[in-house]
Amino acid sequence: MNICVEYEYHLKMSSLDRIVLLIDPSTWDPMDEDMVSWIPLDFTNRIMS
Repeated sequence: MNICVEYEYHLKMSSLDRIVLLIDPSTWDPMDEDMVSWIPLDFTNRIMS
């Protein structure tokens, strides 16, 4: 269950792992799996420039 036994701390879980835990098998139909984020204003990072 992604829990640290020593510290009783929940470890990070991917979105797919979370979906698998929450959704009944064969009831979830993923959409737009190839979707990526887009920065419409094309901001630049002044610190890194």
